[in-house]
Amino acid sequence: MKQVGDFKINTYDDVITTLKDLNAGRIDATVNNVFALQPVIEENGYKIKAVGEALKSDKAAIAVEKGQSDLVKALDDALNDMEKDGTYTKIYKKWFNEEPQEEYTK
Repeated sequence: MKQVGDFKINTYDDVITTLKDLNAGRIDATVNNVFALQPVIEENGYKIKAVGEALKSDKAAIAVEKGQSDLVKALDDALNDMEKDGTYTKIYKKWFNEEPQEEYTK
């Protein structure tokens, strides 16, 4: 990692302690999955927020047993219909509180 200043890197055994320390001002930042942590942050009333660009993005998939081409087509059709009629965006915004990135809608 390129040195960009005088700082110390701490490691934690769990994410909750990381958030507690960040909220209490004992650390300046943490790198975590914002979507997984947002409900924890909100439920505990922490006064912290995500900033900056994502360091990486995760993609998800639906696993289907090999040879199930009819099921794959049905899933593809349903997902395409959800994107076209706005259902996908509505669900995404409900759970992630933001618009889906374009790379996830194609």
